[in-house]
Amino acid sequence: MTETASPAPSTAKRGPLARWTRRCAFSFGGLCGAYVIYWLLVAGAVWGFAASLMSQDVSGNRLEVEGAAVSGFPLNFDMRFEGLELAAQDLGLAWQPPEGDLKISVPAYAPWSFDLDLSGAHRLAPLNRPELASTVQVSAGSLRSSLSAGPIPNAIALDLGPVSGSLLDRLPIESQALRFHFQRPGARSTLEFRAEALRLPPEATSKLALALSALPFIRGASAEQLSPALGSFLDLAEMRGYAEPALPANPTRSSVARWQAEGGVLRLEHLSAKLQRLGLKGQGRLYLNQDLQPRGRIDLTLEGLDDFLQTLAETGILSAAQARFAITMMGRMQGGASADGDASSLALPIELSDAGMSIGPVFLGPVPRVDW
Repeated sequence: MTETASPAPSTAKRGPLARWTRRCAFSFGGLCGAYVIYWLLVAGAVWGFAASLMSQDVSGNRLEVEGAAVSGFPLNFDMRFEGLELAAQDLGLAWQPPEGDLKISVPAYAPWSFDLDLSGAHRLAPLNRPELASTVQVSAGSLRSSLSAGPIPNAIALDLGPVSGSLLDRLPIESQALRFHFQRPGARSTLEFRAEALRLPPEATSKLALALSALPFIRGASAEQLSPALGSFLDLAEMRGYAEPALPANPTRSSVARWQAEGGVLRLEHLSAKLQRLGLKGQGRLYLNQDLQPRGRIDLTLEGLDDFLQTLAETGILSAAQARFAITMMGRMQGGASADGDASSLALPIELSDAGMSIGPVFLGPVPRVDW
């Protein structure tokens, strides 16, 4: 009797769920592989960029870097510069980040932006004057920016927490917060600045007091007498505005000329400052003339003059009669004193014209020229 061969067992058919699971696994693996290749390629490009920055000299501005590294896989491209020092010839300053190291974080999902950690003790010194070196301690600080095709970034967000130090071993500084936000793209460029509790160094307060001592009604008063009345803190300073159309990424003479021809204007929507007893508020509008020089008008209002003058009278800098005379004169400059002789505010319209800078009929001097 002949034996018949038994048929080979057939492979079990996969169900729809198994097939989709396999496809998803292959797709996920392929995406992971593509991402790893992307990260390695971009990391190599970032490393090449970092290496190109080492020991560069551009127009007298020198950047020294001892070493650099790239890490942060898989979320970031973290560049770490070691032994970094920047000698800015244009500013006459040398700068070192905290402990000579600078960390720049670039998100892998958004390589057109970066985040710079500014926390720590920064070293500043005038070029060729190391004996005046000093440190500025930033308790918490960061700089976030978006890259652009030109030297002006698309966006900047600078946020510093408490800052303290002695600038160049001469000017003590202290601030609770500093914020600077700028955005260039779109139909307009927006700008915002805010400083809180900024300490004025004694030298600056003395210079301000010296300038005030030249005013007719307090002539002869010393800076030592006026400084206590001025105080040592700028409680708050703010500026908000926008440029329309948006500022060019490359501010060359030709691009600025095109911006001017398109009706380019910088509108200062809000200006304010508070120096103890004195307050300043205002707004303005600036543009460029045919020679690309700044022109326009800034309307400022100085507030709290009556309290300030009263303080001068209380400290003996002014007599009671001088204080009353000053209040009366300022009231007339304002357009007429109030019924009780109060002159708590004074308008200061600053004109920038081809003739120069002036406040009403008072000529202040020529407008500083901009070389493009």
